[in-house]
Amino acid sequence: MARRGDKMSTGCHQFLRYANLLFTFIVFLVGAGILGLGIYIIGSDYGAQQVSELLGNDLYQIAAYVLIIAGGILVLISMCGCCGALRESKFMLGCFMFAIAILVFALIAAAVIVFVFRQKMEGDIIHSMEDVLIEKYGVDLSVKSENRMVTDMWNWLQREMKCCGVTGDVNSTTSWAIYRHSEWYKGLASGKPYVPQSCCKEDGDINKCTGISTFNGPPSLNPPLSSTTAINTELYTNGCYDELVEYIQNHAVVIGVSSIAAVVVMIFGFFFSFFLCRRVGADYSSTYTY
Repeated sequence: MARRGDKMSTGCHQFLRYANLLFTFIVFLVGAGILGLGIYIIGSDYGAQQVSELLGNDLYQIAAYVLIIAGGILVLISMCGCCGALRESKFMLGCFMFAIAILVFALIAAAVIVFVFRQKMEGDIIHSMEDVLIEKYGVDLSVKSENRMVTDMWNWLQREMKCCGVTGDVNSTTSWAIYRHSEWYKGLASGKPYVPQSCCKEDGDINKCTGISTFNGPPSLNPPLSSTTAINTELYTNGCYDELVEYIQNHAVVIGVSSIAAVVVMIFGFFFSFFLCRRVGADYSSTYTY
């Protein structure tokens, strides 16, 4: 009769083995998803290069490549962990655990860095967006492909996010009113329109929105506006950076839960691999009593 301890030990070993396979498969799915997201960002019509041109720095493009690299690494190490569990190889399980530990610490470090330097990053991004819009929007489109890309991206962003300019509300000099300082506006012989059509509400009065027709309010009048100034219902007056931040904040719960779930999955995968690695090579032969 086999001893109960041997059966429990064998059952525990099998449980660790299959649990490790399950979590390595989940890590594979997470990695494949991150890899696909990075490739999509790079290859989409308004991808990493276009957004980087809009922001005036390479942060977004770098983030896209980081996603591709991180996703590829997760796919590779998940395959390593799977093979290690199937073949019960201490070396492959060890490589899987080491890679998972490095990724978890890297994610935590990245989160801390973003939290600590978020205000400086926000200021740099806003300043870069202002410079790009003022200097490149609508200027020399026939000869400068970079300016065409910037112009198309700003027009798309303003239509999609229902915004105008960079930051602030109707009384800000860097939302809709920033166009008064742009090279695009300085190049207009008539001094009108004051804002591009992408700042206007869909199917609205374009002439009223852009200031071509006479209107006692924005964009014909510059900020600060008085309390008696008329409201232009055809014009988007909030800056695009503010709308992007609000969009991210509205999805912060989903983003946060997804990030935490990914880290938790990797931690569980690490511990299951650790305990399985400890048991690999142990003697599980049954002992019989007579």
